[in-house]
Amino acid sequence: MSVLTSTASFIRLLFDARRSQSALEATITEKLKKVLVAAADVPRHREVMRQAGYDPRRDFGGLADLAIMPVMMKADLKCTPDAFLQVGASAHLHTYFSDRTSGSTGMPLTVYRASRERDIQIAKWMRVLILGGYRPTGKVNYFRTFGADDFQGASGAAWAKCMGFKKVYILDDRQLYGKGIADVFEKS
Repeated sequence: MSVLTSTASFIRLLFDARRSQSALEATITEKLKKVLVAAADVPRHREVMRQAGYDPRRDFGGLADLAIMPVMMKADLKCTPDAFLQVGASAHLHTYFSDRTSGSTGMPLTVYRASRERDIQIAKWMRVLILGGYRPTGKVNYFRTFGADDFQGASGAAWAKCMGFKKVYILDDRQLYGKGIADVFEKS
């Protein structure tokens, strides 16, 4: 991501915060139509739209159209991840940024974003940080101290090996967060 691109995305977000309600609603409606048209190229969404007799290119009416789309659950994504990829995207995943969820509610998921989407995501976080009091003065005052569960578990196992431990006793609270780290530790 270039500094120019991320700065431009951040400035657009600050500009959006000063727009009138009607101007924001018009922009949201326009962008929603683009999202729904793009979603028609994703197998799961295309099937849902087909069953509802809905084509966003022809039938788009506004925010109410979201009622056609079912709520996407993390379990759906885990069971059939390819059904959520835009047609032809799997051959190009190496060109996208990938982020992993922490796995605190189960196994971590990988989320792929195009560079433009990544720029917008970073700009939104910068806006949140700045509005929350962060001032980019060169002094670090915000950072995440723990990585995703799979990295924590593997790092813990590597540390135990490095320390020369031959046997370990693993305890977990049977909750998704603790169990996830313990399972990865045990496998490592």
